[in-house]
Amino acid sequence: MGITIIILFILGLLIGGVRVVDVPPGVLSSPVNAVSQQPWFVGQILAGPITLIASSIGHDEGYFASHSRLNEIGTLYTAVAGMLNLLAIIDAAYRAGHDGGTE
Repeated sequence: MGITIIILFILGLLIGGVRVVDVPPGVLSSPVNAVSQQPWFVGQILAGPITLIASSIGHDEGYFASHSRLNEIGTLYTAVAGMLNLLAIIDAAYRAGHDGGTE
């Protein structure tokens, strides 16, 4: 499952460019306002530390942001990877609490 999440996230970066992971300004000072400006970042950050790495790489001067449909598709792929990671966490926690379904 982890390999699928990482591949999906990397495919999103390859399709839309590294700049699809864009941290909202003021996310630490006013998180509600920041999330309301860029709600897709919630899904992206659920993918884990790979989001922070991609965000730090994307803010370098050499990378350009795509403003076409490819940017939207890349953002969607990265957000879906994070939500899939959340589902995997919920499933693992449920199975751990119920002895993996064996009784």
